[in-house]
Amino acid sequence: MRDGGYVSSDGNGYIAFSTNTTGYAVVSGPGSTWSMAVNLYVGGNGAAPGGSGQLQIDTGGTVSAAATTIYNTGFLMLGGSPILDSPLTFLGGSIQMVGNTTFTNSFTLGAGGVRVYTNFFDSTFGGVISGAGGLDKPVASPSDQAHSLLLEVTPTRAAPLSPLAGF
Repeated sequence: MRDGGYVSSDGNGYIAFSTNTTGYAVVSGPGSTWSMAVNLYVGGNGAAPGGSGQLQIDTGGTVSAAATTIYNTGFLMLGGSPILDSPLTFLGGSIQMVGNTTFTNSFTLGAGGVRVYTNFFDSTFGGVISGAGGLDKPVASPSDQAHSLLLEVTPTRAAPLSPLAGF
């Protein structure tokens, strides 16, 4: 979907539903929209991981679904001003930047967490990141270290902090 294209479905959306498949979807440009009435699965389906799936959202493109899951075989590729109107869960998947990005979505890290590839672009995550999974940012090369992944942190706590020994 590019340059104002619009696709809507009454059910689920899948990119690389089953093993040995490859899928790629691009939603790019203002007014470009892919809308699902139910869930979106990237790199799998409602039951398990599948093939290699990539969803690219950039330049004001919008994707909406009741829930979005990125499996360990899936990539969420983000460029300038991506809009994902959906609760987002990573189950070992990856985020790959295709431009300088501010991503304001909250997301949950399940089993396998998420790997973030900044690819020489500066990136800011501004939503709530929750769950038991980890967040990993591999460095592609020494020159990639000059580009940042900024996590905007708002401290919250349920109980007063205890002083640390030695401080």
